[in-house]
Amino acid sequence: MYIEFESEGVRFAICLRNVMYDYTKKYEKKATGQLFELAFPCKTPADVDKTYAKLILAGATSIHPPEDMPWGQRNTLFADPDGNIHEIFATIS
Repeated sequence: MYIEFESEGVRFAICLRNVMYDYTKKYEKKATGQLFELAFPCKTPADVDKTYAKLILAGATSIHPPEDMPWGQRNTLFADPDGNIHEIFATIS
């Protein structure tokens, strides 16, 4: 199960935990409290790459590098210092 809501630069996604585990194949950390994902929009696919690079240099954990997805977005996943998984995305024009 997966559902998302979008409003002016914010996307709120809700899914079952196994959906996230299937999507992040190499990063299945037993949850100790994460029940959410924050998704941050970028204006361009190039901005996704730049933002990802800055976050990784600052110490975020890479879940998967920027990638063009079949649903028409470039996205990447990273974990914050608490292990919460977040997304950066942009529409591919």
